[in-house]
Amino acid sequence: GGEECLPIHLAIESKMSPEFISQLVREFPESLFEGIRDAEEDASIWNATLTLASYPLHVSAMSSSACHYRGNDINILKVLFNGNQDTINKRDRNGSLPIHLAVCHSRFRELDGFGPNLEIIKFLLDARAPSYDEDLDKDQKCPLHVYCDSVYRNSDHYRSGLDEDVLHILYNAYPEAIIDCNMSKFKYPLHEFLRKEKIYVDQSQHGAHHAEDSSGWLPLHQALYEEAALGSIKLLVK
Repeated sequence: GGEECLPIHLAIESKMSPEFISQLVREFPESLFEGIRDAEEDASIWNATLTLASYPLHVSAMSSSACHYRGNDINILKVLFNGNQDTINKRDRNGSLPIHLAVCHSRFRELDGFGPNLEIIKFLLDARAPSYDEDLDKDQKCPLHVYCDSVYRNSDHYRSGLDEDVLHILYNAYPEAIIDCNMSKFKYPLHEFLRKEKIYVDQSQHGAHHAEDSSGWLPLHQALYEEAALGSIKLLVK
C-alpha cells in the first residue's frame, strides 16, 4: 500500500475486459485524468505497475507486458485512448508519457520473460507523432534512451533481453537520441546496432552528408545501398 487508486486503475491492472473498462469510462469519463496519489514504493509484483505509473493510460501502457495474458492489452489501451485522446499527452510525476512506460523493461516483467509489447508501442507512436525534443522526460530521456537503459540494466539477469523489433521502431522514431550516445556501456547486439547507425548519424551532423565519394555517391546513397535504418535516412535527408 498507500496508493489512492480509482476503480479504473485497478481494473486495468487486473486485466479486466475491455467492455468492463469501457463501461467505467462511460460512467466516469473524468477518471481518465485522475492520477494515483501518494504512491509509495512497494516491492510486490502487484503494486509495481501502480507505483511506476499514474494515469489510466499510463497504467495500461506499463502493464501491457506484466503478465502472461496479453490478448486484451491493445483493446484496453484503445478504449482509454478513444475515451479522451488528450490523455496520450499527459505526463506522470517523472515527466513520462505513456510511450516511456510502454518501452521500459522492469525487473518485475523480466521475472516471467516478458518485455515491451510491440503492438502497444506501434499504436502509441502512431497516435502521437514522435518528437525528440518534446518527448523527453524529467531526466532528459526519450523513449529510445529509456529502452536501451532498461535493457542494459536487466539483460544479464533475466531471460528477456533486447527485442530488435522494438529497438528498430524506436530508433526510427527518435534517431536523434544516439547523436551524443555513450555506446561504450552497451553490450552486443545493442552496441553493434548503435555503432553501425552512428556512422550515418555522425555524417549527418558534421556536414559530410553533402560530400560525394570517388563514385559520386553521397552518404545517403551509401546508406540506402547498405539498407541503413529509416532513422538514419531521416537524419541524412534533413
